[in-house]
Amino acid sequence: MERECELVDAWRSGDEQAGEALVEAYFPALHRFVRNKIDHGVEDLIQSTFLACLEGRDRFEGRSSFRAYLFGIARHLLYERYRKKATHGADFVAERSSVADLETGVSTLVRRRSDEEQLYRALRCIPVEQQLILELYFWESMTAREIGEVLDQPEGSIRTKIRRARLQLRERLEAEGSETFDSIPVGGGIEAWANSIRERWKPPA
Repeated sequence: MERECELVDAWRSGDEQAGEALVEAYFPALHRFVRNKIDHGVEDLIQSTFLACLEGRDRFEGRSSFRAYLFGIARHLLYERYRKKATHGADFVAERSSVADLETGVSTLVRRRSDEEQLYRALRCIPVEQQLILELYFWESMTAREIGEVLDQPEGSIRTKIRRARLQLRERLEAEGSETFDSIPVGGGIEAWANSIRERWKPPA
């Protein structure tokens, strides 16, 4: 964290090498964040996120963590894409629309175990906001406060939404005849699955 603060301060002062170090540090996390939500253009959206971050660095006042600021930009760009893709006269509403509604065939890019496939599929079928909350909470180990900064919502509301999102995912899995996410992958539950994602979802070299 101390190293990150030093890099951010240097980056805001115009140090290009510090900016490149931040990009290198956060590219894998952004790649995880984006790849399960759009069917093509993953690298383009990530590049647009870093570009917007660079262009707006003078507006970053350090009130939130840098990663919350960065993921907040990615979330805005993602929602903008979804609004453009919304069809059949239906508007994109993060609290109701799901990735399955908006994207024709999100690429998984990795060979998965069947239990992981159930979770990925279920995540893409719950509302986008709930999917983001669960992935940020489990995949990126963000606190409720950080997630609130990403979504521009109060911390207390996020705590409630984490519980609701877990319940929604559980209900989705059970409706499909799957085991609940508390028991899959075998031997660790969703926390073990999240750790597996961090280890196995590597951006292409």
